[in-house]
Amino acid sequence: MRAYCETDCLNLFALYVRWALLTGRLDAAGHDASLATLVRCLEANRESKPHLGVFLDRWRDSTRPAPMMVSETPDPVRAVECREAVTA
Repeated sequence: MRAYCETDCLNLFALYVRWALLTGRLDAAGHDASLATLVRCLEANRESKPHLGVFLDRWRDSTRPAPMMVSETPDPVRAVECREAVTA
């Protein structure tokens, strides 16, 4: 139950960060910084809380319609994510 609630909160946080971007409360750099901090936290706790690693792996592997990060800085990895999302 605890693992489920923790991952539910992670989904809510990621959704909030995207909402903040879309409503102008965050710019692209702030959005990406928030999610990068979350990713570092998940990586750091992967061994002690395996469900966080599973959450991160599934998030990275998902075929979401938008990339995880949205920074305006060109990034070849992000460009691949965008192309994969469009063709999926």
